[in-house]
Amino acid sequence: MKIVLASGSPRRIEVMDELANKHGFEYQVLPNDFDEGLLKKSLHDPEELVRQLSLGKAEASFEKVADQDDDLLVIGGDTIVVFEDQILGKPETSENAAAMLRSLSGKSNKTVTGLTILVRKNGVTKQIQRVGTTFVKMKNLTDQQIADYVASGEPLDKAGAYAIQGKGRALIAEVTGNLRSYIGIDPAAVGEILLEILN
Repeated sequence: MKIVLASGSPRRIEVMDELANKHGFEYQVLPNDFDEGLLKKSLHDPEELVRQLSLGKAEASFEKVADQDDDLLVIGGDTIVVFEDQILGKPETSENAAAMLRSLSGKSNKTVTGLTILVRKNGVTKQIQRVGTTFVKMKNLTDQQIADYVASGEPLDKAGAYAIQGKGRALIAEVTGNLRSYIGIDPAAVGEILLEILN
């Protein structure tokens, strides 16, 4: 069975490498150009949004390789940050990043991660989805801490303007829930599904 990761995210690749080494399979990294814009404008429920975004990404990569193998498994994932019922995207500028971090300072936010696995086996295609939530409380941040972190460049391509798996860990007071799910995809969930399908 051909296994494909529908993402170029270093964090998701790290999880897949870990699973591939543990369970002895090979996989292909196949990012895609799925347009998230329309879904992000039309869907406001975080769980439904990550379900649809992860599905869209999985479907886009599935279509790229659908005629290459009869048996195919494609994994898609998406993570968003929610603060005071608002979905936080990636900051467009350093000023946006600093403003987001000031808003988050001393408060809790949550990350919602969607996982979609599309499996075609014996001519039948099915869809498996999981959603995980992680709660993150930020420390009370000083202006200098925010300035230094923004200057590192890390916040600019991260939803919510911070990366808990990077330098942003120093800004976090507490994490409740599945940290690995926050980082990209939950290896326990993916591993369980893969073992069921491949055995």
